[in-house]
Amino acid sequence: MNLGKELGRVTQTVGRHLAGVVSGVAMVALVARVLGPSALGAWTLLGTTAFLLGLSDLGTSSAIYRVWAKGGAGAARSAVATSLYVMSRVGPVAALLSGLSLESALSGVAGGQAAIWLGMGSALSQAWMQPLRAVALSGGAVEGLARARLAGVVVQLAVCIGALWLGGTLWAPAL
Repeated sequence: MNLGKELGRVTQTVGRHLAGVVSGVAMVALVARVLGPSALGAWTLLGTTAFLLGLSDLGTSSAIYRVWAKGGAGAARSAVATSLYVMSRVGPVAALLSGLSLESALSGVAGGQAAIWLGMGSALSQAWMQPLRAVALSGGAVEGLARARLAGVVVQLAVCIGALWLGGTLWAPAL
């Protein structure tokens, strides 16, 4: 075991998680300051729903890790196909039901309707990427994913700041 290489991997993992935490705290502060406490509550409700919808792969990503460990990349293809099939059936229905249930809760919030459907679309794309993420991690792409996560956090924060500055409604942080 190469200690320097392992230390680098740990540093990347910590950095990726730290970037996510800093981004999350900054987003909360921005939304609260620009949109106010009621919009912050609506955004939190929307974000939680979108996060839970992002879990609509029903654990199939975990199955991909196990299949990869036993049979390699070739065997994992079938698990990826199964995962995508499950999510293509479950995800849209869950997104529609979630979005409809949020409509009345966010009806009085400026930009709430657009934010709901942006959030549901984001959650579906997150869920559909989970099997591909599992394949990438199983194949050893930890460093590449850590860099992509950092870039994503920076872009997300910049887009949110720009959208809040331009529009000042709930759809901005939903991006």
